[in-house]
Amino acid sequence: IRITLLRLFEGKSPFMPDKNHIHHKLLAAGLGQISIVILLTMTNLFAFLLFYLITDLDNNIGISVFLGLQVLIIFAISILKENKARS
Repeated sequence: IRITLLRLFEGKSPFMPDKNHIHHKLLAAGLGQISIVILLTMTNLFAFLLFYLITDLDNNIGISVFLGLQVLIIFAISILKENKARS
């Protein structure tokens, strides 16, 4: 959804390829392909477990947790990119 919305806001076709996917951003941050696969797998498992545990909570709390997790991921990627730029 993020990629589609970004492309639409930029006036680009949502079906044209680009390097705006999370794995491209992690590659640009200096991680290797195996590290990226492990990181994304662990992130997905963590998200699955987290959402499984909060299914009994109010929907607003679930959405807030989901959005908070997304913000943390984006923040972590930006820190990785800054550290690579300094190196």
